[in-house]
Amino acid sequence: MIIVTNSSITGSADNGITGSTNANGLNIMIEGSTIAGNLRGIVMNRAGARARIGRSVVSDNGPAFAVSGGATILSFRNNQIELNGNNGTPLPAATLQ
Repeated sequence: MIIVTNSSITGSADNGITGSTNANGLNIMIEGSTIAGNLRGIVMNRAGARARIGRSVVSDNGPAFAVSGGATILSFRNNQIELNGNNGTPLPAATLQ
C-alpha cells in the first residue's frame, strides 16, 4: 500500500503518479493532494494495479487519468477534476467506509 496525502505533484514532463504491476497487488491511496501540470495525471497499468482518490485536485494535465491492462482508478466522489486535456470523468465510485 502506498499512501499519498497532502502532497503537490506538479510540472512533470511525464506522469504525475504511475502505478504498474506484474499481477501482484498494488494499491495507491491519494488523499488531499494536487496533481497538476503533468503530461498525464494518474496512470495505472496492468491487472492488480488499483488507485483510489479522494479530496484531491487533478487539473491542467494532458489526460487526467490513463488506465490499461485491467488496472482501476476509483473515486470517493469528492474531487475537483477539471481543465485537463481529457478529464476522464466520471470515475467509478469507491465506497467510503
